[in-house]
Amino acid sequence: MRSAITFVHDYERFCADFLATYNYYILNTTATFQISQITPQELETVLKAEKSLYVTWAVLSDDVYAGYCRLAPFNRREAYSQTAELTIYLDPQFCGKGIGREAVSFLENLALSRRLHTLLACISAENTASTALFERCGYKKCGHIVDAGFKFDRYIDTVYYQKIL
Repeated sequence: MRSAITFVHDYERFCADFLATYNYYILNTTATFQISQITPQELETVLKAEKSLYVTWAVLSDDVYAGYCRLAPFNRREAYSQTAELTIYLDPQFCGKGIGREAVSFLENLALSRRLHTLLACISAENTASTALFERCGYKKCGHIVDAGFKFDRYIDTVYYQKIL
């Protein structure tokens, strides 16, 4: 039987989970180019909504925390107001179960309801699971920056994927 996936906007309830998930990816992967673990205060600066358009959602699988997702401003200049960046971080034990695809769909529907036009995903080129996810969801590679970041004693490329809604 397929797990029931739900999305809950309750930063206060899930902030410790968000922090643990993000710090895992910081310390163990190149999914983020953040190098040092972040504090709860730093996380709040990144994830807590400055506007109702950009809020962080806990992803629950059968009511168990599985990760988080959000839309974020792509660029703060006014002309980019209809473009947003998707971010999805799943707890490692929930990866590969179709939850990422549901999170992408959820964020796309949210973006449509808020009259956004373009969604972007900025991904470490080494993160083949994420590039495959976005390709399966209809995103097209629209950019590739060579040696964009330096983590774990090596340079890492960044790729951008885009979908016009």
